[in-house]
Amino acid sequence: MTSPARSPWLEVTLTLPHEWAEAAGNVLLEWGAPGLIEETAGESVLLRAHLSAAPRGFGRRLRAYLRALGEASGVPGPFAARLARRTDPGWASQWRTFHRPLRFGQLVVAPSWCDGTLEPGEVLDGEGGYTVYGRLVRAAESWEARSLPIGLAHGVRLERAIRKGETVTWRDAGALASEAARFRLQMEAEFAAEWGIRQLKHVTVA
Repeated sequence: MTSPARSPWLEVTLTLPHEWAEAAGNVLLEWGAPGLIEETAGESVLLRAHLSAAPRGFGRRLRAYLRALGEASGVPGPFAARLARRTDPGWASQWRTFHRPLRFGQLVVAPSWCDGTLEPGEVLDGEGGYTVYGRLVRAAESWEARSLPIGLAHGVRLERAIRKGETVTWRDAGALASEAARFRLQMEAEFAAEWGIRQLKHVTVA
């Protein structure tokens, strides 16, 4: 399945005297530009705008307007107008890629659109924290899924990325240096045969 082509935009770049900047910017907005970029370029001003639907003969119309603007202002120029077709790269959402979650101690500040993925090396803050939460499941299901108990999730460094909503398992945890983890694994080893569960031999306890 192919993605629909993004609509092209007309990029208008003007280099002109400072005295023309306000009037030229206003006319670009009147002709449909949603916004303007204005920069100082030496003795001139650079204006850049994007139009989604430029009429036929737009370039000629624009240059005629700028020449008339020079005559009316008494500042003849010089000026340059450059037009180029640009394909929309997805500006409406592309800017979001530059905003990622930030961690301040145990507090994580994340944009609402972030997928919430925890990266390898991140440390879980456990019960009552911000990175994970627990839910009730049957013991047999928990063992079968190799779910990491929420009570043992404090200070655990992840070995792989965990997507939002995904269950954290023993396999995802690094070395567990806690007495509670040792006791939990010892308990599973002692009752594995009686309860019909497989031991977690791949789990590392420091």
